Amino acid sequence: MLTDHQVEQLGIASSRRIGILSGSAGTGKTYCAAEFVRLFGEHAVQAVCPTGKAAQRLSESFRKNGLHVYATTIHTALKARKSGDNWHFMHSSSKPLDTKLVVVDEVSMVDTSLMASLLAAVGGGTRVLLLGDPGQLSPVGKGKPYHDMIESSCVPHGHLTEPHRFAGRIGRVCQQLRNGERWEPSPKLDLDAESPENFRHIECSSAYLQSSSLIDIVSRMTDRGYDPIEGQQVICAVNEKSPLSRKKLNQALQAWLNPDGQGVDGCDIRVGDKVICLKNGMRSNHWTSTRKPSVIAESYIANGEMGVASEVTAKFIAVKIGRVTVRFNRGEWKNINLGWAITAHKSQGSQWPVVISMIDDFNGANYVCSRAWHYTALSRAAEVCITIGMRSTLDRHCCNVDLEKRKTFLTERIQAACQYDEMMSL
Repeated sequence: MLTDHQVEQLGIASSRRIGILSGSAGTGKTYCAAEFVRLFGEHAVQAVCPTGKAAQRLSESFRKNGLHVYATTIHTALKARKSGDNWHFMHSSSKPLDTKLVVVDEVSMVDTSLMASLLAAVGGGTRVLLLGDPGQLSPVGKGKPYHDMIESSCVPHGHLTEPHRFAGRIGRVCQQLRNGERWEPSPKLDLDAESPENFRHIECSSAYLQSSSLIDIVSRMTDRGYDPIEGQQVICAVNEKSPLSRKKLNQALQAWLNPDGQGVDGCDIRVGDKVICLKNGMRSNHWTSTRKPSVIAESYIANGEMGVASEVTAKFIAVKIGRVTVRFNRGEWKNINLGWAITAHKSQGSQWPVVISMIDDFNGANYVCSRAWHYTALSRAAEVCITIGMRSTLDRHCCNVDLEKRKTFLTERIQAACQYDEMMSL
């Protein structure tokens, strides 16, 4: 049941055809959206997300709330098609989406071009509810349309501020960090408390100690019942050139968690490894017979989706992702990588029971990390969050508010359009 605060803010967000419902981790954005969807009916709703992993999460959230609404990526909903070297969408202003309500989750990840395509495909009688967290990282692409819409004050904006008890210390720390306030970790893990003590910081003064502590914590979490593949995720700042880079951490975690996995020369991935897809695209479904089938089914695998390598040969890697197993042929191996450790940018839109975030004081990491970076990384945790490194480094990173560096003038254009509409209505 919605709280009075949630009812009030959802009412603001839904007061016009297009509205925004924002809030930090644990404030109940998707729960509110589920109640709003219930008013329209399951078959009258199109739920979309910028990534496949985020769509999977939103679908699961709806199912937990008794709704059978299957979320897809925005590209899938708009029916992306390739013509020569260019991509286009089948749904547009001339062929809008046939639905009464469009719910967009993790909208802070959507860049200007994709947002324009999505809103162009919304018909005149369709309503749009945008769900997101303004404190997260900017889109990888150009612009920051979600933030610009909020700043324009022309789009109804409901903002949830009450973290719920199930979020525990994670919810409180994330909200304090997002607001630039001082925060304190849990003195010890106590997941059974009424408001769970579920955010720990491990102080380490060197990369060597951090790596050693990481292995120890992953082992302890595994003993608590958190599977390293589905239940835990290590997040780091940079891909290479740091002792705590994604490459170095993946090597260490692979050696510890999957030392005997079968592999082949020239490939870092072994059978049993956790892997991540690095590029959107259709992938051939894996076949087990020695003869190639005449007709091969395909599955759309989004950038950021994760799975487990089930077969590794000199010609292909078979990866189980959700309910399907797909092939990455040798020429596509650059589009897949070890996923024991990933960057915060790749984690955006996803969530895991346990998140372990590595605080990196390397020069490249200091350039990348900001308040939004740490907030995004830490808010990926559903049950337990652990930071490893120097608290002073984390605090210094959080003084960097990089979102303000993006200037698009979209806010001014939205305000001008609203003023024009008001003038024409007189």
